[in-house]
Amino acid sequence: MIEWRKYQKNDRSIQSHVPHLITNGVYAELAFHASNPNYGYTWYKWTSDTGYDRLVDMPVVTHYAVINLPGEEEA
Repeated sequence: MIEWRKYQKNDRSIQSHVPHLITNGVYAELAFHASNPNYGYTWYKWTSDTGYDRLVDMPVVTHYAVINLPGEEEA
């Protein structure tokens, strides 16, 4: 089961630079929550790759989920 969490853009408890599932309530996408001043932004954004240069093609992210595969909690 996916445990969706409400996304708040100023929440710094979201683990950065690791993949998450994000949604706008209609579509879901794999993304990374990261900041990269080298690309002109110092605030955190959802990016679609680890290069931080492609912002997610989703106008409003409402929820996110940590990816947890079966058995990971035991590892």
